[in-house]
Amino acid sequence: MYLVKMHFHSPVVIGGEQIGGYHKKLMNYIPSDRLFAEIYTSYVEAWGEVFDADKLVLSSAFPFIKDKLYIPVSRLTGGVKGFMQKEEAPRIIGEALKGENIGKNRVEKFHEDINKHFVPVVRPRIKIERMNNEPELFFSEELHISEESGFYFFIDHPEIEKILTSLEYRAISGWGGRRRSGYGKFSIEYEEYFFLDEERSEYFILLSRWIPSRDDLTGEGLFLLSYSLGLDSGWNILDYKRKRRMIFVSEGAIFSKRRTELAVASNIQGTIIRENNILRYYKPFLLPLEVKV
Repeated sequence: MYLVKMHFHSPVVIGGEQIGGYHKKLMNYIPSDRLFAEIYTSYVEAWGEVFDADKLVLSSAFPFIKDKLYIPVSRLTGGVKGFMQKEEAPRIIGEALKGENIGKNRVEKFHEDINKHFVPVVRPRIKIERMNNEPELFFSEELHISEESGFYFFIDHPEIEKILTSLEYRAISGWGGRRRSGYGKFSIEYEEYFFLDEERSEYFILLSRWIPSRDDLTGEGLFLLSYSLGLDSGWNILDYKRKRRMIFVSEGAIFSKRRTELAVASNIQGTIIRENNILRYYKPFLLPLEVKV
């Protein structure tokens, strides 16, 4: 398994939520399905061939500041949204499982640190309608990231060296929107990363978007304690057909070896959707946690 850090040297645009048609708000992380699309495309452009997507293990990309890694806050924390330090996650989740109240101030403190290093800037823009040449005002956001911060993700594959090389190629052209204008320039650093032994862990947190396969919903190896659902849609640029709207389990879901009503297989596989010659990646990435309850 490899830990990959992306250091951005120019503002980056990560598409997010459209607000009222005039303001597109950025996402503060890179979801695994969108990260997969960039990695897969980069590989094809660099090597002129595809890799076996079924063998890929990939998380979403979350913020880091220096040596501090952040992961999504679980819904176990009483509806508090945001990120928490990876090292703090076992203690925070353990307190939530004991029924203790997780103060909103604790999560806000993490976000104070993040907001110092990840600064969104809103810029007004004008577009001209082609049919009537009428100007229209809209707003867009761009994310300015400090030199000691960026996004990180976990990845593994039998062709990992070629994948990392293709990412270095993508770093030259940039990441996200408005790359032709110089946005999204980045560099990467990576290292092998070793997780807690799954046998020693009783709890796991989901670090990717996950759509269960039929096999995932059989067996009683793991149990889903806490989760939230997300909805993804969009346009397929290649053939102008609209994508199917996909409902997925969002990052931050908690799995346990302790019995609950929602049982899943011990080795969940997730789904890779193949439609309109496009791959959409919804396989799970579970981070083992040493939670004391």
